[in-house]
Amino acid sequence: MAIYFLTFILSSLLFAIGGAERSRNTSKSSLSICWIIDVVAVALPCVLAGARDYGVGTDTTTYGQWLFEVADSSSNFSAYLAEVNAGIWDVGLTFSLQAYLSTSIFHSQFWYYFLIELLIIVPIYISIRQHCSNHLIGLTMFLYFLVFYIPGLNLMRQMIAVSFSTLAVSMLVRDKLAYYWICSLLGIMFHTTAAIVLVVFAIVTAMRKRSGSIKVVRKNAKLIGAIVAIIAIFCVLNLQTVMSAISWISDSFDYYSRYANHSEGEMGNAYYIFISILLVGILLLIKYNKLFNDFNCILLTCIIAFSAILYSMGSYLEAVSRMSYYGLAPMVLILAIVFNNYKNRLVLNSGLILVFVACVIQFSWVYVAQGSHEA
Repeated sequence: MAIYFLTFILSSLLFAIGGAERSRNTSKSSLSICWIIDVVAVALPCVLAGARDYGVGTDTTTYGQWLFEVADSSSNFSAYLAEVNAGIWDVGLTFSLQAYLSTSIFHSQFWYYFLIELLIIVPIYISIRQHCSNHLIGLTMFLYFLVFYIPGLNLMRQMIAVSFSTLAVSMLVRDKLAYYWICSLLGIMFHTTAAIVLVVFAIVTAMRKRSGSIKVVRKNAKLIGAIVAIIAIFCVLNLQTVMSAISWISDSFDYYSRYANHSEGEMGNAYYIFISILLVGILLLIKYNKLFNDFNCILLTCIIAFSAILYSMGSYLEAVSRMSYYGLAPMVLILAIVFNNYKNRLVLNSGLILVFVACVIQFSWVYVAQGSHEA
């Protein structure tokens, strides 16, 4: 995993250099150099994705490899589409289209996976850039890589959808509704589970139509944020106990209660440790930066807390636990908003330390240690 960590560092350093130069010098020549730096920074993790072992990951070895082989052997798009529609995997038209285009042009697995990773990273980078314009964009991207890069190598379709959904939420909090709908539709076209982002739109619209409700939220934002986080953590940590208490309703609960702690899940109970530390760190960051009256920060924190609930429901259906990424991804937006307040210097505090520790735990414990054990 050393190559992954090194790539994260190099890419993040380039993002930081580009961000620092962009905030310091706005001349056309300087901005051109910044764009070149950004392109290289984006390309590095994409190159790693293209050069990885294609035999690792369930989704990669099933529909990922299958789509490439079908696209590479098809004489035209009609024949390709017919074979895809007749296949056992529902990969969606949008993902099928990009797979066909990349394969028919390059005829290479390297470029096939390179472009998939590009579709994952670019929307996230744009989302972060909308809220953070200094060198700390590099640190935000580094934390993003730690948490999301490894899943993106396997959950290709869904992680593309997660990225576009995150960009949609970013557009929503900036009141750019037209772009919100475009990004939301793109996400849904890649994976229908991205429709969950429409719930966020409904909540925000309802709150904004009731100015009184917004005032109440802003007035009690600190309390609301803390309560949501505590409830989410309590639910996920005590789900097994709660379900055991009501097991008399049906014998089926005996089955579910054994797995309610998600010990058989993709990321295990370590995810709960990660999300608990992350939420506390984010709340502290919001406190230190006096952003508890910021409706967007509280909204994003609530979305992250909700991701823990989705993950805990994976004991019923694994696909639901994977939807937790939609709730977790807005962490990059909160970090970008907070880091933008730091201007040209990084303020080290307990909140930032906790967020960093949480992301390191997710990468080293969940992805590296547990992944190596499973392998």
